Amino acid sequence: MEKRTVLAILLCLAVWIIWFQIVLPWKYPPSTRPPRPKPPDAAPGPEKPPSPPPPGDGTTPPVIAAPPAEEDPPPTIIDDLRRETPHFELVFSNRGARLVRLLFLDYKRSDRSGPLELIRELDPAVPSFAVVPAGGDGSLATRPWKIVTDEPQRLGFQTLWDGWLRITKTFVLETGLSFRVECRFENIRKEADSGTPPMFSYNLMGAAGVEPEPNDAPYLQGVRGKAVGSRIVVAADVPVSNVLDKPRAIPAAEAVRWAGSVNKYFASLVVPRGTDDIESVSFSLITDQNAWADRSKQWAREQGAAPDKKVLQDWLVTSGGGNVQAVLQSRSIPLPPGQTHEASFEVFIGPKSPEVLATFEKEGFIGLLDYGWFGFISKLLLGILALFHALIGNYGWAIVLLTIAVRMAIFPLSKKTQVSMYRMQKLQPKMEALRQRYDKEPQKLQQEMFKLYKEHGANPLSGCLPMLLQLPILIALYWALSLAIELRQAPWISWVTDLSQPDDLGALPIPKFPLLLLFGPEINLTRLHLLPIIMIATWCIQQALTPKSPDPAQAQQQKMMMFMPILFGLLMYWTPSGLILYWLTSTVMGIGEQQLIKKVYLPRAELAPAPVPKT
Repeated sequence: MEKRTVLAILLCLAVWIIWFQIVLPWKYPPSTRPPRPKPPDAAPGPEKPPSPPPPGDGTTPPVIAAPPAEEDPPPTIIDDLRRETPHFELVFSNRGARLVRLLFLDYKRSDRSGPLELIRELDPAVPSFAVVPAGGDGSLATRPWKIVTDEPQRLGFQTLWDGWLRITKTFVLETGLSFRVECRFENIRKEADSGTPPMFSYNLMGAAGVEPEPNDAPYLQGVRGKAVGSRIVVAADVPVSNVLDKPRAIPAAEAVRWAGSVNKYFASLVVPRGTDDIESVSFSLITDQNAWADRSKQWAREQGAAPDKKVLQDWLVTSGGGNVQAVLQSRSIPLPPGQTHEASFEVFIGPKSPEVLATFEKEGFIGLLDYGWFGFISKLLLGILALFHALIGNYGWAIVLLTIAVRMAIFPLSKKTQVSMYRMQKLQPKMEALRQRYDKEPQKLQQEMFKLYKEHGANPLSGCLPMLLQLPILIALYWALSLAIELRQAPWISWVTDLSQPDDLGALPIPKFPLLLLFGPEINLTRLHLLPIIMIATWCIQQALTPKSPDPAQAQQQKMMMFMPILFGLLMYWTPSGLILYWLTSTVMGIGEQQLIKKVYLPRAELAPAPVPKT
């Protein structure tokens, strides 16, 4: 093996080591606080996950006042107030007048054991869709409220805050993919204590995170719609890693119109309706308490010590154990004695599919599907994919047909690229002769080179341009398949039962080798994914069939490229099977194109006899 090849491999390995062993530890430093004392003979316990601060301005936690005296005895806690709509099964509680659980009846869990539990109570201290006064009584989010409306499509709660503000919150269920949260604030005092009417502000807490899909951690984030001129633009820039240490406050100047949480395929968004109360938004970290407790026990068994802050943060970011909650914060509102103030909010909970999001055109929800720079091409390809699926009823074969159609569409460009490469290869001996003849006359060498290209119809740049023209199509197809909810739990053949997840043939009897940890904490080879292995084999075959260049420098580059299929195959070992199927089909088509061009088109493009350079 050449020295440069070995050097390149070692350099790639060094980059991975530096990133995971130096950069990440620097970005997420371990906790500096001393360990807590534990009683003798007690098993090591986990460090408590960070609890989000009470809703406030995102910087200074509000003062928690003592619970006010209610006019009536405290209500009994009821945690099982069930309601059902055509799309959802919802469970409410009068503890904080919260939503405890939401089952999406249109979709299945990742293990297909029942309806998708899209919203659940990750942390009892952090409710979904609670309304609390800002900077005041944080206990309103956890203490029982009085049930004042108990109807099939309406569920109303009421409480008293600080002896003067009566808050009534009503969930109004609808037949579509949304429900309403109606709030009524009433000053029950008969006269003011002073000439100035009292002021209040409130926070409406969004869903306490959206249940992650398998391997979905990078897609868990807070999103918001902000006004830009007459349009509403989606900003999806609050992942879990951005709220590890403190909430992320969005300034009022950004003019936020709605906010919420999303994962790869689903969204929960809160939209103010008919009210201008909301002034700003903040995003807070939510920790899955039960999952963290299980992970802590496992860590303690394996390591013999409690996990530190770095372990917790890595787990929150990479495993889906951390989530993001949006909190909509109102302006200060004057409320004279005997007066009321009302606000209404629509809560959308649904799939990130183009058809559904397009129905919220005014709110700009369609911006949640970000296909990148070539989004218009992605949308066109998704339309063609839907057409193929309508014809054959299987998304796997639809991806195969779509890939074949794309390869056929760009075949003229591929043919021009490869013919140009073959022509340049045939010219290599003559070009080398010219270099030796004019090695001390660079200007003359350049003139003779251009003359040689012109006489034989070759162009060193003609192979690059067609390749660049193909890239937008290939990139657009990649993003289209990455975000298509249609592939979720869509089967292809035999063992490929979910095109949105890696294909899985079962466990392998091998341990997690320490060397593999250099590629990340979640990477291991304990599961057998067959499609990536087949893809690596086809890449190697395609590389072996590529014509070898007589030029020593290019030949050295080709030797280095022989290792790239294995490296990229390892990095894509956990890629969803729908994307792997696309790459595999494209590679097989590429091999076929190579042979077709070599046997049919190259004989038509044979070079004329080379001219003899003048002395």
